[in-house]
Amino acid sequence: MDAEDGFDLRLPASTRVVRVRIVRSARARRMTLRVRPDGAVSVTLPAGTRGDALEKARLFALTNLDWIDRRLERFAEDARAENFPRTLSEYLRERPTIFADAKPLALEIAFTTARPFFVLRPWEDVVPVYVREASADADLRAALTGMAKALLPPRVRALAESRGVSVGAVSVRDQRSRWGSCTARGDLSLNWRVALLPPEIRDHVLLHELAHRRHMDHSDDFWDLLHAWDPVTPAHDKALRDEWSRLFRL
Repeated sequence: MDAEDGFDLRLPASTRVVRVRIVRSARARRMTLRVRPDGAVSVTLPAGTRGDALEKARLFALTNLDWIDRRLERFAEDARAENFPRTLSEYLRERPTIFADAKPLALEIAFTTARPFFVLRPWEDVVPVYVREASADADLRAALTGMAKALLPPRVRALAESRGVSVGAVSVRDQRSRWGSCTARGDLSLNWRVALLPPEIRDHVLLHELAHRRHMDHSDDFWDLLHAWDPVTPAHDKALRDEWSRLFRL
């Protein structure tokens, strides 16, 4: 085995595959893992490593799979961050849209000195949103959470019925880093930001959680099912990562 040997590794939260390069080093005293800003991943082995070095390196990488995924995402976020909006108000000036099924609803934001409110009628094209100027971001977050509570549960149940799975309660919350989760009982918890996603990406998130009704892990069976339900899962997952970098920085 030389320095160009390696293996492919699939990341846990997606179908993305990275190439892990294996390097032998006479100076290394223990096995080490490195993820570079350019996305290169490598495992360095001491020159005297005995036995099946390739398998040892693979097991070491698998043990640190979540860390690899987080580092790659962090480097990708840092590369994109300068071009992203910093506040919810800035984001909505750039993309003032929420979706009811596949229908885009334009958010028309105005200021009020009274109590903030919004008027959501999915059969219309515009959603008036009135917020207080001094607390615009907090009011917008509350308004969007309310809209998500109205729009997301019906879509979840429609997708669940079409895929032949059952769901329990569907709640909408403000998770710090997750799009959603599914319990063994079938209760779904969704992030309010999901309602801002384009319809095909939103449905990808919902189908991901519904696939856990059959497989409560990220096994090959889980990914096979998600691919069957959403044949362009890799493209949707890549788009979702970009959306994550935008929406979770707000």
